[in-house]
Amino acid sequence: MNKEYIRIKRKETSVKLQASAINSIRIKDIVRNAVRVYKDDKLGIAGAIGSTSIADLEQQAETNLAANIPYPYPIEANHKDHRDYRETKYTEQDIMTMTETLLNELNKEYDDFIYSESLQAVTIDYTMTNTAGLDLRYQDEYVNLGFVVKAKQSANLFDTFISWSGRKLDLPRLTTFAKQQLKAERNLVDLPEGDKVPVFFADLSTVGGYLVRQLNGETYGNKASLFDGKLGEKLFHDKLNVVQDDDPKTSFTRFFDAEGVTKENDRVPLITDGVLTNVFTDKKNAAKFDLPHTGSASGGYDDVPRVQMVAARPLVDSKDIAKTLNGKPAIFVMVSAGGDFTAEGHYATPVQAAYLFDGKQFIGKLPNFNMNNSIYKMLGEDYIGTFQADHLYFSDDYYVLGCYMNVKSE
Repeated sequence: MNKEYIRIKRKETSVKLQASAINSIRIKDIVRNAVRVYKDDKLGIAGAIGSTSIADLEQQAETNLAANIPYPYPIEANHKDHRDYRETKYTEQDIMTMTETLLNELNKEYDDFIYSESLQAVTIDYTMTNTAGLDLRYQDEYVNLGFVVKAKQSANLFDTFISWSGRKLDLPRLTTFAKQQLKAERNLVDLPEGDKVPVFFADLSTVGGYLVRQLNGETYGNKASLFDGKLGEKLFHDKLNVVQDDDPKTSFTRFFDAEGVTKENDRVPLITDGVLTNVFTDKKNAAKFDLPHTGSASGGYDDVPRVQMVAARPLVDSKDIAKTLNGKPAIFVMVSAGGDFTAEGHYATPVQAAYLFDGKQFIGKLPNFNMNNSIYKMLGEDYIGTFQADHLYFSDDYYVLGCYMNVKSE
């Protein structure tokens, strides 16, 4: 019998805003523990929040073996890897001061907007050990800033967002960038002419989320993926490369999966030069469907590991957005909620917040519009590229993906 121990210490310090003023500061400091017991190809799990006795969790996990959860796979063994990505220690006073400073600066020049939501610092210490010699530890600290912005004269629930995430916030730089964004927010402009327009995405969660769902090994193995039977085929643009990114420097996640598996260089290629290289799998689905194992198990600390979602990242393949556009006006999408993909991979969505974009800066605020295209065209013939975009100060390491979209005013 082998035993595995998971311990997660997570502290969140959040300064909350309401009506352009600091409303409160909240601190969550939570410890989660779980024990897994492996015996006779079965798995028993027990977990708890707070200062629970590990001996009690061991006993409960052994009792839970009676649930007969199958786990006929070798556990990770004889591997030690401790990593600490903490760069800056943010105290509660630091978080409060940064929020006050940014808010005061915005209120001085842009008091025609209302600011709400929060600035948050997260500290995490995640360990996974077992009796077979596994010893993994991931420590990190980072900041998430998300201000909802609404013009005082607007009837909308929101008009745009000011956001930033990373480990070391350059507050003067963020203040300058936020002011540039709000200046564009005040300048109402028309949509670029033409039915098909270059579009860049601030948030890849919609398009990327759909892609990840189709690359799920369980979905693929059950022949329910859009890419069924297409492993090894050229599906997208030559320069498109997408990886499962478990490098904490860029993904802000632990470098091991829920089964304690680590990857070479913390990455797994999913799409290579436009070719579908891998679908992502845990141990169960790799064995069940005879697919390569990519170390992609996920789930809660006290859940049975399973393949669900991964952090997928397109690799930078292009330089200089403005030069690539060559004077052609583009759209930078901040918010596009309410859209979806069809079973055939066609995407359509309304866009609630977007800017006219010249490749370097935001020129003005665009009216609401609709856009559509298929996933094959967006990442194929209509793919523009993935660019490093440090001049758009949304994070430590910001990249932006662009493609042509069919655009129509509301």
